[in-house]
Amino acid sequence: MKQPDVRTAALILAAGFGSRLRSAGSKPLLPCSGKTFLELVVEIVIEIKLNPVIVVTNEIFFSDIKKLKLPIKTVINKTPEKGMLSSILIGLEEIKKKCDGFFLCPIDYPLVKLFSYQTLLSVFDENPEHIIKPQFKKKSGHPIIFPKIFFDELKKAPNEQGARYVTNKFSHQTSFVNVHDPGILININTPQLYKKYCK
Repeated sequence: MKQPDVRTAALILAAGFGSRLRSAGSKPLLPCSGKTFLELVVEIVIEIKLNPVIVVTNEIFFSDIKKLKLPIKTVINKTPEKGMLSSILIGLEEIKKKCDGFFLCPIDYPLVKLFSYQTLLSVFDENPEHIIKPQFKKKSGHPIIFPKIFFDELKKAPNEQGARYVTNKFSHQTSFVNVHDPGILININTPQLYKKYCK
Protein backbone atom coordinates (compact mmCIF):
# COMPACT_ATOMS: atom_id res chain seq x y z
CA MET A 1 0.00 0.00 0.00
CA LYS A 2 1.18 3.49 -0.85
CA GLN A 3 2.91 5.29 2.02
CA PRO A 4 0.74 8.30 2.94
CA ASP A 5 2.17 11.77 2.32
CA VAL A 6 0.11 13.40 5.04
CA ARG A 7 0.87 13.31 8.73
CA THR A 8 -2.08 12.02 10.70
CA ALA A 9 -2.61 11.83 14.45
CA ALA A 10 -4.72 9.49 16.55
CA LEU A 11 -7.07 10.78 19.22
CA ILE A 12 -8.34 7.92 21.38
CA LEU A 13 -11.30 8.78 23.57
CA ALA A 14 -11.25 6.85 26.84
CA ALA A 15 -12.66 9.26 29.40
CA GLY A 16 -16.20 7.93 29.74
CA PHE A 17 -16.94 5.71 32.71
CA GLY A 18 -19.04 3.30 30.66
CA SER A 19 -21.70 2.96 33.33
CA ARG A 20 -23.36 0.01 31.61
CA LEU A 21 -20.04 -1.85 31.50
CA ARG A 22 -18.70 -0.71 34.85
CA SER A 23 -19.44 -4.06 36.48
CA ALA A 24 -16.86 -5.64 34.14
CA GLY A 25 -14.16 -3.08 34.89
CA SER A 26 -12.58 0.04 33.38
CA LYS A 27 -13.50 0.06 29.70
CA PRO A 28 -10.02 0.94 28.26
CA LEU A 29 -8.52 -1.87 30.35
CA LEU A 30 -11.07 -4.59 29.64
CA PRO A 31 -9.48 -7.71 28.10
CA CYS A 32 -10.48 -8.71 24.58
CA SER A 33 -8.62 -11.18 22.36
CA GLY A 34 -5.80 -11.37 24.89
CA LYS A 35 -5.22 -7.60 25.08
CA THR A 36 -6.98 -4.61 26.58
CA PHE A 37 -9.31 -2.47 24.48
CA LEU A 38 -6.69 0.28 24.58
CA GLU A 39 -3.84 -1.99 23.54
CA LEU A 40 -5.84 -3.25 20.56
CA VAL A 41 -6.39 0.28 19.27
CA VAL A 42 -2.91 1.59 20.05
CA GLU A 43 -1.25 -1.40 18.39
CA ILE A 44 -2.97 -0.56 15.11
CA VAL A 45 -2.44 3.20 15.12
CA ILE A 46 1.25 2.66 15.87
CA GLU A 47 1.46 0.06 13.09
CA ILE A 48 0.22 2.59 10.52
CA LYS A 49 2.54 5.24 11.97
CA LEU A 50 -0.01 7.72 13.27
CA ASN A 51 1.70 10.47 15.24
CA PRO A 52 1.09 11.81 17.80
CA VAL A 53 -1.11 9.28 19.58
CA ILE A 54 -3.16 11.04 22.25
CA VAL A 55 -5.35 9.21 24.75
CA VAL A 56 -7.86 11.31 26.68
CA THR A 57 -9.02 9.59 29.84
CA ASN A 58 -10.38 10.43 33.29
CA GLU A 59 -8.57 10.81 36.60
CA ILE A 60 -9.57 7.33 37.79
CA PHE A 61 -8.29 5.41 34.75
CA PHE A 62 -5.15 7.52 34.27
CA SER A 63 -2.70 5.68 36.55
CA ASP A 64 -3.70 2.21 35.31
CA ILE A 65 -3.33 3.31 31.68
CA LYS A 66 0.15 4.66 32.43
CA LYS A 67 1.09 1.24 33.84
CA LEU A 68 0.58 -0.28 30.37
CA LYS A 69 3.68 1.67 29.24
CA LEU A 70 2.30 2.27 25.77
CA PRO A 71 3.97 4.70 23.31
CA ILE A 72 1.23 7.30 23.76
CA LYS A 73 0.60 10.61 25.48
CA THR A 74 -2.16 10.30 28.07
CA VAL A 75 -4.04 13.39 29.19
CA ILE A 76 -6.86 13.81 31.70
CA ASN A 77 -10.36 15.13 31.12
CA LYS A 78 -11.41 16.35 34.55
CA THR A 79 -15.03 16.78 33.47
CA PRO A 80 -15.84 13.70 31.34
CA GLU A 81 -19.49 14.05 32.28
CA LYS A 82 -19.62 16.91 29.76
CA GLY A 83 -19.46 14.33 26.99
CA MET A 84 -17.30 13.26 24.08
CA LEU A 85 -16.77 16.75 22.69
CA SER A 86 -15.02 17.82 25.89
CA SER A 87 -12.45 15.06 25.35
CA ILE A 88 -12.05 15.97 21.69
CA LEU A 89 -11.27 19.58 22.59
CA ILE A 90 -8.66 18.48 25.14
CA GLY A 91 -7.11 16.23 22.51
CA LEU A 92 -7.04 19.05 19.96
CA GLU A 93 -5.05 21.18 22.39
CA GLU A 94 -2.40 18.43 22.43
CA ILE A 95 -2.45 17.87 18.67
CA LYS A 96 -2.73 21.57 17.78
CA LYS A 97 -1.98 21.83 14.06
CA LYS A 98 1.14 19.71 13.97
CA CYS A 99 -0.64 17.27 11.66
CA ASP A 100 -2.93 17.28 8.63
CA GLY A 101 -5.75 15.57 10.48
CA PHE A 102 -6.58 12.98 13.10
CA PHE A 103 -8.37 9.69 13.52
CA LEU A 104 -11.16 10.00 16.08
CA CYS A 105 -11.08 6.63 17.85
CA PRO A 106 -13.67 5.99 20.58
CA ILE A 107 -12.40 3.21 22.85
CA ASP A 108 -15.80 1.50 22.48
CA TYR A 109 -14.75 0.24 19.01
CA PRO A 110 -11.73 -2.00 19.69
CA LEU A 111 -12.55 -4.56 16.99
CA VAL A 112 -11.84 -2.42 13.92
CA LYS A 113 -9.31 -4.21 11.71
CA LEU A 114 -5.91 -2.94 10.63
CA PHE A 115 -6.91 -2.97 6.95
CA SER A 116 -9.80 -0.61 7.67
CA TYR A 117 -7.47 1.94 9.22
CA GLN A 118 -5.08 1.52 6.30
CA THR A 119 -7.86 2.00 3.77
CA LEU A 120 -9.17 5.14 5.47
CA LEU A 121 -5.67 6.58 5.70
CA SER A 122 -5.05 5.92 2.02
CA VAL A 123 -8.28 7.70 1.07
CA PHE A 124 -7.37 10.62 3.33
CA ASP A 125 -4.01 10.86 1.59
CA GLU A 126 -5.88 11.46 -1.67
CA ASN A 127 -8.54 13.73 -0.08
CA PRO A 128 -6.77 15.72 2.66
CA GLU A 129 -9.60 18.25 3.00
CA HIS A 130 -12.39 15.70 3.38
CA ILE A 131 -13.83 14.08 6.48
CA ILE A 132 -13.34 10.33 5.99
CA LYS A 133 -15.96 7.93 7.35
CA PRO A 134 -16.00 4.12 7.05
CA GLN A 135 -19.09 2.24 5.92
CA PHE A 136 -20.12 -1.40 6.21
CA LYS A 137 -23.32 -2.51 4.48
CA LYS A 138 -24.30 1.15 3.98
CA LYS A 139 -23.97 1.98 7.69
CA SER A 140 -21.26 4.40 8.81
CA GLY A 141 -19.16 3.82 11.89
CA HIS A 142 -15.78 4.56 13.50
CA PRO A 143 -13.01 5.64 13.37
CA ILE A 144 -13.52 8.94 11.52
CA ILE A 145 -10.74 11.15 10.14
CA PHE A 146 -11.07 14.91 10.61
CA PRO A 147 -8.76 17.16 8.54
CA LYS A 148 -7.11 20.14 10.22
CA ILE A 149 -9.33 22.56 8.28
CA PHE A 150 -12.19 21.43 10.56
CA PHE A 151 -10.35 21.77 13.90
CA ASP A 152 -11.83 25.23 14.51
CA GLU A 153 -15.29 23.97 13.55
CA LEU A 154 -15.00 21.25 16.19
CA LYS A 155 -14.10 23.90 18.75
CA LYS A 156 -17.27 25.84 17.86
CA ALA A 157 -19.58 22.80 17.89
CA PRO A 158 -22.53 22.81 20.32
CA ASN A 159 -21.81 20.41 23.18
CA GLU A 160 -25.06 18.51 22.74
CA GLN A 161 -24.19 17.72 19.10
CA GLY A 162 -20.44 17.33 19.35
CA ALA A 163 -18.51 16.08 16.33
CA ARG A 164 -21.79 15.17 14.63
CA TYR A 165 -22.40 18.91 14.19
CA VAL A 166 -19.34 19.11 11.94
CA THR A 167 -20.04 15.94 9.96
CA ASN A 168 -23.60 17.11 9.32
CA LYS A 169 -22.61 20.67 8.41
CA PHE A 170 -19.94 19.49 6.00
CA SER A 171 -21.65 16.43 4.56
CA HIS A 172 -20.68 17.74 1.12
CA GLN A 173 -17.04 17.44 2.18
CA THR A 174 -17.31 13.93 3.55
CA SER A 175 -16.02 10.80 1.82
CA PHE A 176 -17.65 7.50 2.75
CA VAL A 177 -15.35 4.52 2.39
CA ASN A 178 -16.69 0.98 2.10
CA VAL A 179 -14.76 -1.53 4.21
CA HIS A 180 -15.55 -5.19 4.71
CA ASP A 181 -15.27 -4.87 8.46
CA PRO A 182 -18.27 -5.14 10.82
CA GLY A 183 -15.97 -3.95 13.62
CA ILE A 184 -16.54 -0.34 12.55
CA LEU A 185 -20.15 -0.70 13.76
CA ILE A 186 -19.58 -2.73 16.95
CA ASN A 187 -19.91 -0.35 19.88
CA ILE A 188 -19.14 -2.51 22.92
CA ASN A 189 -21.07 -0.65 25.60
CA THR A 190 -23.08 -3.33 27.44
CA PRO A 191 -22.16 -6.54 29.31
CA GLN A 192 -24.11 -8.50 26.70
CA LEU A 193 -22.06 -7.11 23.81
CA TYR A 194 -18.83 -7.57 25.77
CA LYS A 195 -19.67 -11.21 26.41
CA LYS A 196 -20.61 -11.73 22.76
CA TYR A 197 -17.48 -10.27 21.23
CA CYS A 198 -14.77 -10.55 23.85
CA LYS A 199 -15.44 -13.64 25.94
